[in-house]
Amino acid sequence: YTVPILRDITERKKAEEALRASEEAYKLLFESNPQPIWVYDTNSLAFLAVNDEAIYKYGYSREEFLHMTIKDIRPKADIPRLMDNIAHLSGGVDHAGDWRHIKKDGSLIDVEITSHILTFEGKQAELVIANDITARVAAEDALRKSEIRYRAIVEGTTDLICRFLPDTTLTFVNEAYC
Repeated sequence: YTVPILRDITERKKAEEALRASEEAYKLLFESNPQPIWVYDTNSLAFLAVNDEAIYKYGYSREEFLHMTIKDIRPKADIPRLMDNIAHLSGGVDHAGDWRHIKKDGSLIDVEITSHILTFEGKQAELVIANDITARVAAEDALRKSEIRYRAIVEGTTDLICRFLPDTTLTFVNEAYC
């Protein structure tokens, strides 16, 4: 004589499906994000995951990234600063500032790093977003050089330099000589 035991597992199945859908959504957000993103182990510094934009931007395959550490994408001169930054990681969002990174082809790019500590696959890790600011840095450098040239011309002349625009007042660029 047997007694069948029935259990309603509907709620458990719904919870499992919700978890699976949530994991897929987060994976999609990570993989398809338009910014290069990666996760690295804060102890070994090894890349644990990289998104498609990081692969595209840096030129390494996913397999290559996963056999590298975050030191491998830094100029050697920047590694002491990197190690100091890692030594001072704390919880919450870290706006780590501007850094130089090396792409697979050897070219340098300027990036602005924002990161956050998390646990990933059972390891203490950091999620990193790398915003490419190479064009902005180049524009700022060109502006700085232009300003230096302009100041040298204005400050180096004994001639009176005036600027007159219609419907405005006359201004003297180098008033020290007026």
